Amino acid sequence: MRCAIVDSGVQRELSGNNIFGGITFKRSEAGIEIIENEYQDENGHGSMVHRTLAQTDTEFYIVKVLNESNQGNSLTLCEALKWLLNIEVKLIVICISTNNLEMGQEYKKLINKLSIQGKILFASWTNNGRDTLSYPAILKNVISVGRKKMDSKFIECDWKNNIQCLINIDISYIWIPEKGFRSFGGNSQATADLVAMVCKRIGYVRNIKEMRKRIDELDYNYYRIYRDYECETDQRLLSIIEKYSKAFTEESAMWEIFPTIEELSDFLEEICATFEINKYTVIFKRSMFVSIKKFSNTINIIKNGEKKYEN
Repeated sequence: MRCAIVDSGVQRELSGNNIFGGITFKRSEAGIEIIENEYQDENGHGSMVHRTLAQTDTEFYIVKVLNESNQGNSLTLCEALKWLLNIEVKLIVICISTNNLEMGQEYKKLINKLSIQGKILFASWTNNGRDTLSYPAILKNVISVGRKKMDSKFIECDWKNNIQCLINIDISYIWIPEKGFRSFGGNSQATADLVAMVCKRIGYVRNIKEMRKRIDELDYNYYRIYRDYECETDQRLLSIIEKYSKAFTEESAMWEIFPTIEELSDFLEEICATFEINKYTVIFKRSMFVSIKKFSNTINIIKNGEKKYEN
């Protein structure tokens, strides 16, 4: 299946061989500048979306519309949507939100055309809870996604709501060149995780109506869990942690030891080097850091490639 990611681009060091094309749209004094076969990410946000989706057997077309500050404008987004009318993709992932009401009708027209082609759009709702407008997520032919903590569900859907799909997902820590490990959360992460699940569990469908039906049929208690080994905590891990803190036990939560993302990033970089974990592909989850013992088990699982999926 082929998927377009409309975001800040993807860093070429992370792109691998699953990207079949890309383009940049940016506003200049002369109007909208279009640069084909260029999509280098200067921010990191688009790379984290791609890394989340790259865990699936999917090919990607990268559409860069955001700059190094993760900012763009409605005109470039509209031009990107027009361009995608002529690109052979099935899914379009837009982890971008605007409340620009003036462009609402233009978004609606373009997205309706994409929907007629059988293309299915997923868009994140604004992270600003005070906003009641969030384009393009609010439009009829878009599956809108948000993030919500829930006790026993991965996903909760109501197709009549502004936010149609609410995802209960753990914050990710993803390595970005020249930036280190960075946290990925909010509604953008929820959207990327939902589309990753769609690619793994659903695959090809004809249209958005069928996609909504198939999402409703998913097991709402779907979770990815990691098997806990009955093993001793790796002494190499304890030696690394001792560089940062002396006052800890095996039950200490990792975020108590590493209060800033910079400290956590340095620690995870050292973990990857010590345990020969590929930082280009690994995605750490916050739930792995509940305790040092849990994290030690996680390292064993990542190293041995043993993952268990429960439905």
